[in-house]
Amino acid sequence: MRMRTLVASITVSTLCATPALSAQYIRANEAGYFPDARKNLIVMSDEEITGQNWTITDLSGKTVLNGTVGSSKTGVEDFSTAKFNYRVDFSTLNGSGEYLFRLGSGEKKIRVDSNPYGHVIASSLRFLRAMRSGSTETVDHAPAHMGDSSCTIFRKADKTSNEWDNWTEDADGATANLQGGWYAAGNYAKFTSAIAYTTYYLLKAYETNPALFEKKNSKSPLNDVLDEAKFGLSYLMKVMPNDKDFIIEVGGFDSDNGTRLPEEDLFEGKRECYSAFTHTDMGFTVAALALGAKIFDEQGSSDAASYKNMALKIYDKALTGNFEPVWLEKDYEQFKDDSRYDNLLLGAMELHSLTGEEKYLTKGEEFSKKAKAVYWAGWNMQNMMAHSLIAKTFAPAKSFLLEDLNNFAEMGRDSKNIWGFPMEPAFSGFYIGLGVGIGAARYESVFGEKKYEDVVLNVLDYGFGVNNWGVSFTASPKLPNSVKNFNLPIYKLQKKLFPEGAVALGPCDKEGHDGESKWILDDVRVNYCYPFNTSKIVFLDHEDDYMTMDSWIYGAADNIYFLALASTMFGKK
Repeated sequence: MRMRTLVASITVSTLCATPALSAQYIRANEAGYFPDARKNLIVMSDEEITGQNWTITDLSGKTVLNGTVGSSKTGVEDFSTAKFNYRVDFSTLNGSGEYLFRLGSGEKKIRVDSNPYGHVIASSLRFLRAMRSGSTETVDHAPAHMGDSSCTIFRKADKTSNEWDNWTEDADGATANLQGGWYAAGNYAKFTSAIAYTTYYLLKAYETNPALFEKKNSKSPLNDVLDEAKFGLSYLMKVMPNDKDFIIEVGGFDSDNGTRLPEEDLFEGKRECYSAFTHTDMGFTVAALALGAKIFDEQGSSDAASYKNMALKIYDKALTGNFEPVWLEKDYEQFKDDSRYDNLLLGAMELHSLTGEEKYLTKGEEFSKKAKAVYWAGWNMQNMMAHSLIAKTFAPAKSFLLEDLNNFAEMGRDSKNIWGFPMEPAFSGFYIGLGVGIGAARYESVFGEKKYEDVVLNVLDYGFGVNNWGVSFTASPKLPNSVKNFNLPIYKLQKKLFPEGAVALGPCDKEGHDGESKWILDDVRVNYCYPFNTSKIVFLDHEDDYMTMDSWIYGAADNIYFLALASTMFGKK
């Protein structure tokens, strides 16, 4: 799967480019560490430093912890360019505050806090507001695509083909109101699967830990996460406007419009929408609406009943036929998702949670057995998340969940993998890692077992600086080494704006990256990330690199939910 998007540029200012590694590089979690959780940092070095002394001092200069560097865990391998790589454990440092880690002439600021990710969650919620379509309550661009209130409906002529030319306009020029929702990425198309996924994970994050969420950007009485989730639910209420249509996308291959702000669309008021009954989109939409009905009923909202009724309507329609997964293709596939049973399982189990009716549990068991384990994770393979909803009472689901988690945990334990990140290099690698982290955290949430705590902590650390490049993959004004140069036209064309809360796709396998790097016109050897790329894994903080620096709403949703789960495990409750 690949999503081609437009490019963005913004000035980079963190680390200096160097022709090759030299001296030592200290990689620590830039956001901070939970007081009572395991704490690691990594030292990359060109020279052996076994036995050297390290110290941690408070800001007054008082030493609070010290030790010696152990043996190198690995040398130059698939995951590191350094000759020596050392893991330093300082888990006994549990007092909240700011500290300095010192080793030789190198030092790194360390923060210990019961809520180190609160500002990151707030930033990713702000990013979703920047990705709003058809709303006057957006940020970083003017209101846009109000004309989506009347989108011409297209349907497939040949139900077996997903090709672009196969979609034909309704003979009578029928339209649907699809105003609202979020743009999936930088090309301003809107995907029901992406909007349902994002809405669902926002609601799960709130359900997991309401205390984490504040009211900063919301114009309604709701806090930011519920306000954003309600915005998503409002859109999902429109996607099945009648019994013969289910809208899966608005805007086609929108990047054909060129590099522009969303309000500069030449097709404003004339955008098309695409109708197809497909289990992948319907299952996730049911899950979001059902959970929305439950949470907003608890909030005393009169909208809860409408969410429930629409969830039931879409679910019942989904069971009337063997609706194949559908997406659009034009030289490449846009957000292809061909695994249906994980999505249907999510929908069935959220309806069971909402209604208590046994028939949804029975169908959930059927879907779980068909979904199985898949040895992968991501927006299009939600098997771990789905199985976790039924694993407490349905033994096969627990087995499938464990099968996937054990596979990923083993990847993290690879002796060459100094970072412990539970994923081999792949396109959208960081997003996949977030999915693994969510699965691991869900296991503890459901069963109360600390079996996969290391997986959760390794994903946290990797995402916020314990990686080859020493960067946070979430853009945050409070993190000195966060990435900044996103493949998003909103920020390319408005260079004064900071892409707050955007989450980078992250490191990519070199083979896949090499096939697409022709689109990067600059000499990437001067990029500060380049010296730390290996023969297997590549990351560039570069506006033209849509393989590593694109940002999707899926990623923001993953980020928010994962950080809510991790904070519940280790920190603020």
